[in-house]
Amino acid sequence: MRPGPFTVALVLAMSPPVIAAAAPAPAPAPTPTPALALDATWYGWQTLIADALDTGVWLLLIQTVQDGGGAGSTALGVLGVAGYLVPAPVIHGMHGQGGIAGLSVGTRLLAPTLFGVIGAAMVTCESSAAFGCLEAPLAGAFVGVVIGAGVAAFLDGALFAWKPPDEPAPPSVTSHTPALRWLPTAGVAYDARHNATPTFGIGGSF
Repeated sequence: MRPGPFTVALVLAMSPPVIAAAAPAPAPAPTPTPALALDATWYGWQTLIADALDTGVWLLLIQTVQDGGGAGSTALGVLGVAGYLVPAPVIHGMHGQGGIAGLSVGTRLLAPTLFGVIGAAMVTCESSAAFGCLEAPLAGAFVGVVIGAGVAAFLDGALFAWKPPDEPAPPSVTSHTPALRWLPTAGVAYDARHNATPTFGIGGSF
């Protein structure tokens, strides 16, 4: 018996879909190795050079005062204070260290003040024969301020002037989108009377 259209449609609907064998998954791409972080960079020699030049200004100021002072001593005093407070924080800022620049200013103000107070408290009339009772605390404060300024400059150049290592670049992630493939199939089905019936289907792989 020749199968009619209904039989062909029924067999087509009931026949199991033929699924093509899935293609082998591509090998995963190797994960890029992140770049190693560079070591911290020391730039303290720049602040130390600025402080050395400022020390020369202060020595010139002392010599000017001993020679009688005048308008030149005032200008040198302003230049010496500015050379002590400004260049080092600016150098930190040029290296992208805004927080360290603020720490530098704070240290350069706090250290001379603290050492000056300690120096004024330590010197008394009995312990200083070269100065009078009124001048002794001032002399001790001056010595303390000088020591404090030197300590601040040392800390600034030796401990603060370090640029942190560069951050390694994050590894790039490549996403793989699975490809969906459709594959038409065709075959022949036999009924109980061994009558051949063509079948059609659609298979897929992903």
